[in-house]
Amino acid sequence: MSKTKFELKDFIKLSNMITSVRILTIPLMFYFAYEGERVLSLVFLFVSWLIDFIDGAIARKHNQETKLGYYLDTYLDGVFLIGIIFYVYMHYNSIFLKYYSALIILSLMFLINCIFSLLKFKEIYSLHLWSGKVLGNTLALFFITTLWNPDIILLDAVIFLRFLYEIETFFIILKPQKVDQNILTILDPKGKKLKEFKTNMKILANKITFIRFIALPILLYLAYKQQILWFTAVFYIAAISDQLDGIAARRLNQSSKYGSNMDSLADEIYYPFGILCFYLIKPEIFTTAVIITSPVFALYIIDRIIFYTRFKNAEKLHLYSGKAFQKYFFICYPLVFFSSNYRLILIIMTILGCIVVIEELFIYFNNKKLPSGIKTFIKKENNPFYYLYRVWP
Repeated sequence: MSKTKFELKDFIKLSNMITSVRILTIPLMFYFAYEGERVLSLVFLFVSWLIDFIDGAIARKHNQETKLGYYLDTYLDGVFLIGIIFYVYMHYNSIFLKYYSALIILSLMFLINCIFSLLKFKEIYSLHLWSGKVLGNTLALFFITTLWNPDIILLDAVIFLRFLYEIETFFIILKPQKVDQNILTILDPKGKKLKEFKTNMKILANKITFIRFIALPILLYLAYKQQILWFTAVFYIAAISDQLDGIAARRLNQSSKYGSNMDSLADEIYYPFGILCFYLIKPEIFTTAVIITSPVFALYIIDRIIFYTRFKNAEKLHLYSGKAFQKYFFICYPLVFFSSNYRLILIIMTILGCIVVIEELFIYFNNKKLPSGIKTFIKKENNPFYYLYRVWP
């Protein structure tokens, strides 16, 4: 790749002029933070965030993407990061010293990537990856908490995301071909999965399903903070979305393999996620919960191994028994934190889960190819879960 060159006409493009406003808003944000003017600091933070969102959208829409804009945006993000580091050092020295070694390691990783990029391409690459975008927003949230009381879990998330970003950048630069600066993640280098995701997210049913994925980091944060009531409220919002997506898909004729698999993936994440939340919210019942639910998780692991080895590209099963287990899980899971009979709730959950997995295994072993739309291994008239599904689909 040729060396970085900026043309004079790039400076007067609207997108770059908007980006340049952050040269003023970022220092002002930190100035008012140092002066204790929290509201004004938040105002300039919001303006900076809004500009960071708008400039890229304008550049893409009006075909104004330039190297100047790319590097200006990147370096201003760097200034924002360094500013927060100095702010924490000045106001919360004990926190800074606690994370000092992590900052040294991340700085070395950044330096290695820069040197590697210079040696290989004679240019420093600073990629706008998804991990970096999430990092930027998490960093902004952490800065907001520093104006009152720093939230350590957000700082832990920032450290982890920065580590992930540097690792991902290293492996992208490591590839023999030239680096595509539009790449968003090493997991989808050509953007095919992203395009597929954007296309399918135009469907209302899939948007509703995606609410469960959005809720996951919020639930994790609330579980870490042991905010049981707020955790329960957000969990039930996710549970409602699990019901509404199916209704929307059927009523609006929006059923699809992509939506079905996304719905199944959300469920597959929530079940082990529930065990993690036991540990975070009520560690005293964690061991009991693991012991009681271990049979279904053991069967579930076997189930997934068989499915992904024999039916990798098939649509995941949505059995009547699975629907019953799903409803029980989303209704009763939060009750474990409030009920003295939580063992009974977990035992029923385990029994239902084992029924689902065993039925799926019978279907796997009796079919070389999964029948489309299969809901039960036995005749539906003999399946009690079928009648529950008719009452509550």
